[in-house]
This record gives sequence, C-alpha cells and structure tokens, in this order.
Amino acid sequence: MSSAIKAMARLNQRRLISRQDTTKSDDSFSDENSEVSENAGLTPKDAFHKFDTDASGDIDEDEFFHLLQSVGIKGNEEYQERLFRRYVKSGSKTIDYDGFKTAWILLGQPKQELLERGVKGIPKFATRYQLVRLLEKTLDDEERLDALAKAEADRYQRLQDRKKLRTEYIQKAKARAGLELGAALDAAGQVYVLGKGAHGQFSGTPKPEMSTSSFHQIGFELMQTLWEERVEAMVAKSQIEHSSHHGANSNTAGVWGRQPRKVVLTDNTILALTDNGLLSWGGSSNWHSVSNSQPMQKASCQLTQTTPRSSALLMNNDRMHRKHMAIIQEEMNEKDTKSACEVGKLELVLKYYGRGPLHFDGTNDVDMVRDHLLASISHDQILHSLILRGKPCEGNGFSMLEIADILATDIALEKEILGEGGQQELCDIEWEILDLKKRRKTKSARFLALSFAEKWAPLGKEQKQRATAEEQRKEAERRSNHSKQDNDYEKWNRHRKDMESVSILENHGGLMSGSITTRGNDVQTPRGVSQYLDVSAGSNHAAIIVQDERSRGRLYTWGLSSLGRLGQGNGEHVFEDSNYPSMVDELKCASIVESSCGQSHSACISSNGSLFLWGAGSSGQLGFGEMSDGQGYCCAIPTKLLIPSCKVTKVSCGACHTACIGRSGELYVWGGGDGGRLGLGRDRMATQYTPTLVDSLRHERARNVSCGTSTTLVLTVTDNVGTNGRRSVKRVKGGRLYVAGPKNVLGAPFPSFGEIVINHIGVIKHISAGYSHQSFVTESGELYCWGHNFHGCCGQEERIKFLSEPTKVDWLYEAPKNLALGKSCRLSTLFNDSEGLSANNAVDGNIGGNGIKALAHTFFEANPYFDIDLGSFVQISNVRLWNRTDEPDDCALHIDMFSKRLFPCFIMISQFPFPNLEGKEGLDACFNQSVATVRFAEDRRMSNWNVPTFTVGRYVRVQLEDTNFLHFAQIEVFGHEARSHGPITSCSAGKFVTAAVVGCMEDRKGVGAAYKRAICADWYNAEILRQFSSYSDEYRKEGNSFDHKAKCLLCVGNEKCDICSLKSKFRSELKGVISKDEPYRLGDLVTHLLSASEIEGSDGIEIGAEDNHGSEGVRSRNILPILLKMKHRRSLVRQKKSIPSGT
Repeated sequence: MSSAIKAMARLNQRRLISRQDTTKSDDSFSDENSEVSENAGLTPKDAFHKFDTDASGDIDEDEFFHLLQSVGIKGNEEYQERLFRRYVKSGSKTIDYDGFKTAWILLGQPKQELLERGVKGIPKFATRYQLVRLLEKTLDDEERLDALAKAEADRYQRLQDRKKLRTEYIQKAKARAGLELGAALDAAGQVYVLGKGAHGQFSGTPKPEMSTSSFHQIGFELMQTLWEERVEAMVAKSQIEHSSHHGANSNTAGVWGRQPRKVVLTDNTILALTDNGLLSWGGSSNWHSVSNSQPMQKASCQLTQTTPRSSALLMNNDRMHRKHMAIIQEEMNEKDTKSACEVGKLELVLKYYGRGPLHFDGTNDVDMVRDHLLASISHDQILHSLILRGKPCEGNGFSMLEIADILATDIALEKEILGEGGQQELCDIEWEILDLKKRRKTKSARFLALSFAEKWAPLGKEQKQRATAEEQRKEAERRSNHSKQDNDYEKWNRHRKDMESVSILENHGGLMSGSITTRGNDVQTPRGVSQYLDVSAGSNHAAIIVQDERSRGRLYTWGLSSLGRLGQGNGEHVFEDSNYPSMVDELKCASIVESSCGQSHSACISSNGSLFLWGAGSSGQLGFGEMSDGQGYCCAIPTKLLIPSCKVTKVSCGACHTACIGRSGELYVWGGGDGGRLGLGRDRMATQYTPTLVDSLRHERARNVSCGTSTTLVLTVTDNVGTNGRRSVKRVKGGRLYVAGPKNVLGAPFPSFGEIVINHIGVIKHISAGYSHQSFVTESGELYCWGHNFHGCCGQEERIKFLSEPTKVDWLYEAPKNLALGKSCRLSTLFNDSEGLSANNAVDGNIGGNGIKALAHTFFEANPYFDIDLGSFVQISNVRLWNRTDEPDDCALHIDMFSKRLFPCFIMISQFPFPNLEGKEGLDACFNQSVATVRFAEDRRMSNWNVPTFTVGRYVRVQLEDTNFLHFAQIEVFGHEARSHGPITSCSAGKFVTAAVVGCMEDRKGVGAAYKRAICADWYNAEILRQFSSYSDEYRKEGNSFDHKAKCLLCVGNEKCDICSLKSKFRSELKGVISKDEPYRLGDLVTHLLSASEIEGSDGIEIGAEDNHGSEGVRSRNILPILLKMKHRRSLVRQKKSIPSGT
C-alpha cells in the first residue's frame, strides 16, 4: 500500500475516534487545532468550499498543501507538488472541483465513506477499485439529488422574493386607488360623528353591506375599510392616539357619498337626510332575549334589538327583527362551516406530528385548536417539513399558523394521491431524518432528505397543475361576475329611477330608507327622495316635511307620543307611540316649510310665516299663556301662536323653552328661564309663558337660532360689504354668535345674550346647541365645540372633561393656509435687495401695496413674469393676487395708471419649473406645461381664482399678456400640504354626541374630476361609484370607454403614480391582461401578478422535471482512466521502492 493510502487509513482511524468525543456540529470550523473533528462528515463539495479560502472557485497550491496537512498526508515539498500536478486542470495552475473530488475519492477510505452514507449491499470482499467506483456513483447520485433539491429551494425562494416585490407594488397601487375612491366619495358628502352617546348607542356595529332586496351593492366592504383607516389616520394626526379618545366613530361609511343634506339627533338615534332617503343609526343597547341558546344570545348582542323608544325612532318592527335573526343564524352556520374546515386542517398537522387533540375531538372552536397547535409544535418543526417538500419559508414573514396551513394542504394532497399508506411512509422518512440528525448522521440524513424530495416531486407538479386549473376557473368566474354585475346594475338603475317618481304620501313605509348599523331596519331602494324637504328631531320623537303633488309641504311625525308631542290630534290612538311617520292631519291646509322638535313639544312654520306649536306646555314652552290654576297642560293639536306684528322665519325648540326669529331679524323667546337660557337678564329668569322680544339684540338681525337643553345660541345675518373694484375688496360682514345660558355649560354665565369673540375665526355660518355642549361651523368650514366633553363629543381628548371656550377640532378639518409666505421666488428682472424691489416683497404677507418698495417690480419689457416655488407638491384651492394701491403724483396722469398695468395677466400652476424663455415664446411654453391657468382682465384691488378641484402643483407664475411693467403687492396661494377631506358645512350637537356634515361638492366639474381620477386608478371604482346618484350620470357619459393613451391624471411631475409604477414595472407580465378595448380592473391585475402559474412561468424552472435530473447543476467526470493510471504507477513505485519510508 502506498504512503498516501496509509495516511488516509490513519486519518480515518482518527476520524472515528474524534466522532466519539466531539460535541460540535458537522459544519463547525473554529481554528486549525480542530482540523480532525471539523472534517468529519464532510462531503467533497463541503470540503472544497472549506479549503477554497479565497473563494476563487479553484484550489491553488497553498490551499492544496493545507488540505494535505489537514488530512494527515505528509511528505516533502517535491512529493506534495507531484500530487498537486496530478489533479490540476489542464492549462491552469489550480485544481477545480472535479479534480478535487477525484483526489477526495482516490486518497480516502471509500468503504468507510459508503458506510457513513448508509449504502447497503456493499460486497464483503470488494476490491478497492470496486469500492472507489461505487463511491463515485454514490457521490454522483447524491450530488445530483442535492443539486435538484437546491435548485428547487432556490426556485421557491426566487418565487417568494418575486411575490414579495409584487406585493409591495400592489399594496401601494391599492392604497392609491383607495385614496382616489375616497376622494370621489368625499365629493359626494360624508358625515363624522364625535362621541358615543350616554350609553354607547352611537358606536354600534356597521352593517356588513348596504344592499337592498333588489340589488347587491358591491364594494361596501372596501368602503368600510377605507373609512376605518381614515378615522384612524385622523386620530394619529391629532396626536392623541395614546389616550382613550377614538376620534370620529367608524360606523358612518353607509352615509359616505350619499349627499347628506342634514343630520339631526335624538337622545338615542341619528337621522340623516340623504339622496338615498332617510338613513338612521343608533338606538339603545338593551336586549330583550328571544332565545335560550347561548350562541344565539351572543349573536343577538351584536344585533342588539332596541328598546321600544329607539325602535319607534328607527322604525323597527317584529318582522324586521325575525328577519335579522334568520340572517344571523345563517351567518352563524356559515361561520361554523368555515371553523370546521380550519379545525380540520389544524388537526391534520397535529396528527402528522403525533399530537392529535384527542381530548377535544369534534370541536369547532378554532381558537382552542390553534392554542394547542402553537403550544405543542415548534416553528422549526413545521419549517423542516416544508423544506423537505421544497418550500423553504424562512425569512418570508409567514406566521406559525400560515405555514401550518401550507403544510396541511400538502398533507391533504399526499393522502389523496398516495393514500394513507404512502403518506405515512413520507412521515416515517421525515422522522428517520430527524433521528439521524440527532445522532449526527448528517450524510445519511441528507441522503434520505434527497430521497424524500424525489418522492414529493410528482406531488409538487400535480399541485402546480391544480393551482393553474383553479386560477383559470376563478378567471372565468370573475368574467362572468363582471357581466352579471353590469346587467344587475342596469336593471336596478331603471328600478331606482322608477321609484324616484313614487309618491311618499301613498307609501308611508318608504319614508325610512333603512339603517347603516345592525340595530336598524334593512336598506331599501330610495323612494321619491326629491320629495324630502326637511327633517328635525327631539329627545324621543322626530318630524319630516314631505312635498306633495301640489308642491306643498306635509308634516309627518313618529316616535314617542306621550304629552301629545306628535300632534296627532285627540283621536283614540293619540298617545300611542308610532314606529312609522304619520301625517299631522291638523296641518293639511297649511304648507309647512320648517319644523323643530324639543324634549316633549314640537313646532313648525307654514309658508305664510305662521307658527304652530303642540305638546307639553307645563314650562310655558308652547307660549299660549299661563293656566289659571297654575297647573301644567299639554296640547295634542297643532295650534297657531300669534307673534305680535311678526311673521316667523325660524323656530327652535329646547328642552323646556322655545325661540323664533321674525322676518326683520328680531328674536322672541319663551318658556323656562332658569339658568338664563332665555337671555332676558338676571332679573327675568322666571318662566315666560308668552313670546318675549329680546331687547339686548335689537341692534342685530338674527338669522338662525338653536335651543339646547339649557342654552340658546343666536347667529346674526351676513352681508357682503363693498365691491370688487380697483380700490376696495368685497368682504363678508356679520355671522356673529350670541349665547345665553349657565356657566356649567357655556364656561361663563350669560343671563343676557353675549357675543362669543374668537380671533381669526372669521364668519360663522352654522350653529347647534346640545344637551351639555354646543358647536358651530365657520365660513371656512372649521368645526368648533365647547362644553362637557363626555366621551370626546367635543372632538378633544377624553381626559379633558370640560372646554370653557370654543375649541377647534383641528384633526377633522383645517382651512387652507397661505403656502406662499416666505417661499423662494424670482422676477424676470433682477434687482438688488438693497433697492427695495426684491421679488420677496410679494410673499412677505403685506397686502398694502402703497409705494414701489412694497411691490414686486420689473422693468418695462415683453411679457414680464413672477415665479414662486412652493417647495413641494401641494393641493391648491385658490390664489389671490393683490394689486398696488398708490396713485400717480402727477394730476395730469390717470388715477388708475399704476393699477391697470397688471391687466391683462395670467396665473399659471405647474408641476415642473417654468422655462426661462422670454416674450411670447416663453408665455406659450408656460401654457403648454401648466395644469391650470386663468386670465384676469379687469382692474381690481384683489383678483381671486378658485382653482379647479384636485389641482396639485408646485410652481406658480404671474405673467403679463402684453409688454409693460409688472408690479403687484402680494400673491397668496392657499391650499393644503396633505390631502383634505373637505370643509364642514353643518353640525348638530346632541346628548353627548356631535355630528359634522361635509356636504356634496357644488362644483359639478369638481365631481367629474374626482370621478375621472378614481377610474384612472381602477375601473372597479367606477362600478362602485355608479351606485351613487352623484356619479350615475358620470358613469353613463363615460360608459366603458377608456383611453389608455391619455395622460395619467394621478402622476405628478416626473414622478409616476403608484398605479403607473405597477404597470411599468411589470409591463411584460401584464401585456396580455391590459386590453386596449376595455378598461382594466386593478383586482384583475393583482390576481394575474400573484397567480402561481404566472410567477412560476417567468422563472424558467419546472417543478419535478424528471428528465433533467441527471444533468441539472451537476458536473460529472469519468475517473476510470485516472484509476488505471494510478494503479499502474503504484505498481512501479512498489518495484522501484523510490518513496521514502514514513511518508
């Protein structure tokens, strides 16, 4: 035997000894002193990578010498060099892997290597040549399977990485599409509710859908998600997310986009007058059980049948309740089916690992089985099982339950195709692999793992084929659903138009269109919504004015009827509660234009200014005078109240007092005066039984009045002062707020009406007095509240119990700000700042414009301009351009010589910097790149431009149309740095709750722009928006036409929007999905991009390609000639005995 063979024999002996002592892992490599133990169990490829210290892919001479030393082969340098040259690749000075593998096989102990790999059937008297050949074949098979498993693992990892990348792009695109959908719905109105009410009745669970019996509304789940995200974002904006305040309630998505005109509050319910009719929500949470079943009672608590008082206001009845209970039972059955399916999957995994939940077999409690799985099986165990099946899930962000679901699917497939026996065989192999790894039989474990992978390859191929077939089925089903949805919509749209002409007077049940929460009635197709004129509500009853065929207002009331508050006369059922609106017959001869409801009395105004009242009068709130016996009384018949020399325009009912406004703006009050709620002074706080004129407000003209429980709010009229001329600017004057009431609600005592003065809030346009707080809305659309902040009903943190002065709810909406102040700007003519003619004069906030050094000024030149860079892309609402105010000193010159130089001029908004071109050429270039442009030709002190809705820009230019001087005092660019949800138009304060209404956008062009942006992001948005009356006409005009070549409305400047980024990044993958003939739906693109067949199709690797197993990733080399040559050489060495002993 040669010295090399002897050395390898000694090495193998040392390996056996070291394996018994070592406790390190097979791949440990710490220092040179652990060379023997660290080589134990290494494959040729592992050893090659270990000694290739420079990671060059080849073994050089120094690395080869280190290898020889580590395996115990000694000799002089000449001998080591001869060994190195023997395995070096031709034309090179290094050894590649094939040469290294050959040396490994020839210089080692083949029999020991075969035994370590668990090879059975080794001939007992096999020659070394036979053992070497067998080892070579075994290693080739091992490397072939190893390469196959590695390729499959790499392929799976690439698929996961590709899926992760696509998911990131998809999530951004979905978020942008949702943002544009929300903006379009915002343009059609929205309602925010602050506070939960006294008993949480306004925080009820929203309905899962707003479908009617004749039409299934699509997209409501998406709308609810977007609304909840918005509410959460508002809370984050207010920086109060760490408090117990939750911002606005998240259950008003059902009113979103339905053109809410007015919202009124009772103590327990909310009523909203919308284009979908009268919608309601709220109600007491008391439950009257109808079943002894605990699951049914649990579900019933979610529905929450309301108390008789709330049921009447919500127009609920027993039939509706039974129907809802049947729906709940159906949902519970469906939920049980899903739970049983999930439990079955989890039990498959548990039984696979021998940890079946035998102590609770047959349960559908998913949480119980999940807890058992998480407690009894480790994360690494499931990962190991998936790795064996070619699905390495490390680092992919999968949770324990997600990877368990993947494994359960694989186990079910194994049982289906291989049967119980075949599946059990795979399970046994996996347990044997784990056992071998515990005993550090890594080579045998690796060989079994490769065998497992080879057995599972056909199953993986079948799984892929099934996934592809399922995707094709879903695609066909999706197309069919799209067609069906279009047909259903057209049918329902015709039905909706037919119902618009239905007379409400003939169908009292159609007055209420349903509830947006689970406590109320089902949603109905709106009936004659144009007939709804006004709605009002008191503590426990409500009234609505409906227009009849002769355009006269008819009054309907419903709710609690005690004390005659419904005005239903003296009939047999006069004091019976009503859960549907009934017409007030006593007012048939009058045309009602306005109504108001208090705690236990009501009032209305006819078209000729007559005032009618009815209900409780014990506190003088009816104004009919004091009873002679001093006792209280009630009046169930609407009775006319005469106001001295006055026709009434407004009326408001409080808890026990009433106020009205005459046509000349005078204010009358009557009823209980305790606490100063009547505002008549400290010496007149007693009950007033007849209407009393408020002397302290004789100098004002009242426009609106609101009576709360213990307060009265009065709003004065607004007038336009001045004209938009050369010397003056039209301003709005008035809109002042006066209050009366006690300190514990208003923050200060007001026995007489006192004005609420707050700096910089401008004109007030809407007021509302509530139970223990009050609110108002400014002309700019900002909401202010003060009083008791119970459950955050004033829009502030709950830790703030009381607000003594009006406080802005800034997280809900803030008025646009002047974004041009102090921003970078330039003129076409350059001046030194020392000359006082700097461009910065136009952005310093001074609108005076008196004197040349207070202006931005240029030379006399062709089309001079002024540019401003706002610093970032902003949403611009309006631009104001302030002209100079000084006049020529020379009397011979025209007085408007300076001011008229500014006209005609253009204001342009762009998303790119304006070019530095001069004259007409520069003006034309600016026109071409602007996103919005306006031309002013009339000489005015201030020129205001209401910019088109959703205009986003960064650069603003003012440029003259002709040759002249350009000089002006100031430019103000108002807007928001972040997207705004619209100004508040009205508010309503109730009992521990405030409702804020954002009305429908009046500018139809803005509504159309919102619709086009929404469908530009995703055509699915069009299918959602067409269900709303605001956009049905837009959908009909657009049809299914969509110009793919048109410029994207969402891209800003050179920055692509998230939708275009998705389409650009995966252009080749989406080539066959986006058609030029029809608009695309983002959901279809997402389904295609995330489909397994599409992701794997772009990978280029086929699962289970058995015909490629022999060549994939394996380089083989025939060592038979080398063996023969070495055998001949060794025989020569023995004969000549030229090798020194001991080497």
